[in-house]
Amino acid sequence: MREKSLRDTFYYPQHLVQKLEQAIGRTANLLVIVVPNEDIGKAIKEMYLLESMQYIDISLALSRNLSFVTSQQRSQATVEFFRHLSSKKEALPLFLDNLGILFDFSLKLTPLKLLRELANHRNVIAVWQGSVVDGIWLQYAKPNHQEYCHEMIESNFTVVDCCHEI
Repeated sequence: MREKSLRDTFYYPQHLVQKLEQAIGRTANLLVIVVPNEDIGKAIKEMYLLESMQYIDISLALSRNLSFVTSQQRSQATVEFFRHLSSKKEALPLFLDNLGILFDFSLKLTPLKLLRELANHRNVIAVWQGSVVDGIWLQYAKPNHQEYCHEMIESNFTVVDCCHEI
């Protein structure tokens, strides 16, 4: 008899499961899953932790690393953290969650650029807690917010919008 999995015990909208499975099947390096809130992000994390992936809570991991450097060194330390992730010779895809720290104004980073560079070396699935605007922009936070960011969706990565078809 087959063991019950999280997919059996938690409710996942079938259209969402199908969209994600199709995207995983066609994504070579980077899949950005856009979620509007933390609850959907948690459900996706639970669903994908069933698979063989290396899970990293970016905000938690970076907070630990950045606590040992000066504020002037934080941006470079973040870039080095991502270089370290890309240098690991592991075949497992990375599942990156809680990206919020990457949007910290003081870091002066381009989060999507960091994700794309990491994806040149490893398969990456990243949960982007934000929205897709006009089908061509990934947005984080609201305009006029200090952490506001919008970046163009490019053809070299896949985006799955968990609330809207794009």
